[in-house]
Amino acid sequence: MLVAAAVILLLAYDSPFSQLITTALIAACFSYAAFALRKLHVKRIMHLVLLKLCFVIHALIMVTQFSLLLSDYLGLLQTDLKQILAVILISHIVITTLTAMIWPLMMFLEHEQVLSDLANRDSLTGLLNRRAFISVSNNYLEQANNNLTKLCALMIDIDFFKRVNDQHGHETGDEALKWVAKKIKSQLREHDLVARIGGEEFAVILPNTSQAQGEILSERIRLAIHNDSFVHNDHEINLSISIGIITHKSGTNNVNELLAEADKGLYKAKLNGRNQVVTMAF
Repeated sequence: MLVAAAVILLLAYDSPFSQLITTALIAACFSYAAFALRKLHVKRIMHLVLLKLCFVIHALIMVTQFSLLLSDYLGLLQTDLKQILAVILISHIVITTLTAMIWPLMMFLEHEQVLSDLANRDSLTGLLNRRAFISVSNNYLEQANNNLTKLCALMIDIDFFKRVNDQHGHETGDEALKWVAKKIKSQLREHDLVARIGGEEFAVILPNTSQAQGEILSERIRLAIHNDSFVHNDHEINLSISIGIITHKSGTNNVNELLAEADKGLYKAKLNGRNQVVTMAF
């Protein structure tokens, strides 16, 4: 549309009517571009949001310019539009320049974030993977030792998860893992750390948390899953989890030691009949 308008109207652009048509066509093009971007379905869209905002602003400016030109063409204005149109032109240039500078930077930053997520996130649940979890947890543990604050570690396992895969298929099993991950995360505080560390097993670090507080939060997580039903493909499946919990001992510098102790609690919970929280003492 822009090329057609240029070819047809370039030679006759001095006439007010041609300017009106060209302005209307450009406004329509920017409006359609913003609408087309809105229909795109992609996960990383910040740079597209910026581009859409640019198109919307351009369209609004062109609509303003069209209104002024139309009013002038109909003789409703007694003002010389040269300065106003010059300001509009400068606005287009400034907005386009800023977009050209910022948009590539935002794309780069978002691509960096994508690469970081691929390296540090579990692709199924979106939680941290084991490697990233251990790295961040060790920092939490160091802070707890330096500040002499308490910290709890949880090991969580879905009970009889193999039955879900065997009876309903692995697709349902994957959805169940995502459901459990969401349930766990919904019960945690903003500064708590959670990861899927393998299979149907999850790990949680609770900074600034006493043993009693950790037990309460662990029980809340257990009940959130036990008291609800996972539904997929019209199948209602009752799930439960077992949890082992340990409160860190001052001077412990390796989070793997904490997780190993919490895992012993998890093992006891399994032996005692599952669907329960077992606290271990260092």
